Amino acid sequence: MIRRTALAAAALAVVLATAGCGSADPGITAAASTSLQHEVGEVARLAAAHQYEEARRSLTALQADLRRRVASGAVTAARAERIRDAIAAVAADLRAAAPAPAPTPTATPSPTPTPTRAIVTPAPEATKTPAPTVPTDGKKGRGKKGKGGKGKGG
Repeated sequence: MIRRTALAAAALAVVLATAGCGSADPGITAAASTSLQHEVGEVARLAAAHQYEEARRSLTALQADLRRRVASGAVTAARAERIRDAIAAVAADLRAAAPAPAPTPTATPSPTPTPTRAIVTPAPEATKTPAPTVPTDGKKGRGKKGKGGKGKGG
């Protein structure tokens, strides 16, 4: 993959270097060509050193520089399109060479339980039924009456 990235970067450098070869209007100034070639060389160096994240950043800077140079007239739109195609090839090789950095894990908030009201129903009070009294002397219905054991009628 490194070799492919280096080849794509070299192709981009060739696109930039052929500024004046065989055409009346190269579509890029010599100064812009030299500057952009330098940036391409930096991308290739970083990719060869397995510094993929830095290479991606340098490629992004190269794209921004190209936009500025197109806006200033140093690079024509047609020439910029060819350069962008070469940049896209290098970017694809960089993505394939090393996966994008893993996203930083974020804490997933746990759901907050919804408070519920506890409905408290009081238990019914037990009614006390008096227990029947049973005489201890074995006689039903006759208990001791009054003082002295004698009561009315008997």
